[in-house]
Amino acid sequence: MHCRFFAASRGWTLNPLRGHILAPPPRKLRPRRDLDLFLDREVQRSGQGLIEPINMLKQLLQKDADLNQDPNRHTAHCDILEDVNFDFVNWLGESKYMYGLTTVPASRFSKHNANGLWEYSPLLCAAGLVAGLVLVQRVIMNLWDSMPEPTLALHLHNMLVKKGYLKKEVGLYATLESLLQDSFFPDGVPTDKFSNAFSALMGQGRNDRASLRHRQAVSRNMTKDIHQLLDVNFNRFFREKSALMMYYDANWVPEQIPDSAVRIPSMLYMLRLISTERMIDPTTTEMRLKETELTERAKARGKTDAEIQEAASLPNQKLMSEDVDFEALSHSITDLKDYKTGPQRDPYNVSSRKKHEGLQGRALLDVLRCDVFADVCGRTPISSLNYVLITCHIMFLFLTFEDRFREARHPLWVKAYEHPQPQMRRQKRLALVVAAMAEEDEHAMKLFAEGFESVRLGALACIFWEDLREGESGLKPEGNEDEIRTDQCVVM
Repeated sequence: MHCRFFAASRGWTLNPLRGHILAPPPRKLRPRRDLDLFLDREVQRSGQGLIEPINMLKQLLQKDADLNQDPNRHTAHCDILEDVNFDFVNWLGESKYMYGLTTVPASRFSKHNANGLWEYSPLLCAAGLVAGLVLVQRVIMNLWDSMPEPTLALHLHNMLVKKGYLKKEVGLYATLESLLQDSFFPDGVPTDKFSNAFSALMGQGRNDRASLRHRQAVSRNMTKDIHQLLDVNFNRFFREKSALMMYYDANWVPEQIPDSAVRIPSMLYMLRLISTERMIDPTTTEMRLKETELTERAKARGKTDAEIQEAASLPNQKLMSEDVDFEALSHSITDLKDYKTGPQRDPYNVSSRKKHEGLQGRALLDVLRCDVFADVCGRTPISSLNYVLITCHIMFLFLTFEDRFREARHPLWVKAYEHPQPQMRRQKRLALVVAAMAEEDEHAMKLFAEGFESVRLGALACIFWEDLREGESGLKPEGNEDEIRTDQCVVM
């Protein structure tokens, strides 16, 4: 994790009597553990890491280009995937210095551990992993923005479930629907008129030319890095940010996060509501929150005025209460009513801080830890998902659809694939699914449902880690052997 955020969250302070309090590292602490799971260099868990799925995805994208007779269809994205893969393999978790290259000085760790730069640097491993997780999500969200399959799969899955063709949701798609609802279903998950909902989404996309001009302007600025070039704000549809991406883009300063990027619900969402100005409703003469972008977004997601008001008026209870869970977290927060974001300032300039400003510093980070924890390994694991592997699965799903429709010689398949309209020759899958949804063709729906059933997959099969810690809120460490106490300095 970013050094400033990490240092503040760990509470690195000196004891006035004892100085630095040193403690041995946790017994099971291995700094490279999560990096190794993320990459899986040795392919010990088939498909679970990043390296193998990147190679699979490039082949599937090439197959899609061949199908649509468009050889350059995915060239740019394949090049980006190749560059990212090269950098990860060569520089993330391992360093070329460990191989004793003749043109560079030898590693200073050579006599003991040539890869000591990473093996003895938990902070470096954490910062590298955060950057890797964020970058992979940026690359794939940019890819999803330019290809129809992910959005088609989610809308088709919802239709099949709602109309009873799928008796049970497919775990992966139900999870994506929940975690990325604003991208797939910005107007809410439809229960009928499914084709209209998909068409409306396509119509809501940002103007391609405006987005392209913006990205081109950034690309010409030589001071910008790949994170800025692939900023999800440039995307037409997939603009949701994980907690890691949100803080990464804000340079780990919570005050710099705009309301448009705050996830609903989250701890930051509740903190922002608490700081929202109150006003008297002229109609009811009751006190209510002033309308802001965040309150409008909350209402668009189905939150009522009463629910928003309740979230903004948290009871004054003990923050670190025992057995707290995420659903009850709003009833376990103390002193948040005085929290104010105030004007932007340098959060690291201690002399500029005012006393009694409300929740700030370590206390603020302890609360926001819940959002980061949930995002990385908890209940809303957006940053835990292997988006490359998920994209591979979606592409396999459409190959399955095509096999079944081809074997059945379904009229919609014949029309879309063998006799396509000129403007749809390079969008065969889009033509097939849109036509089937519009006509609500029963035979087609059954074929699609059979395809989903044949490659049924749960979201837990697409996370980088060995497991999620869904039973924990992240409000405070649960005493795991790999946790570091916040009142101690740990020896490497």
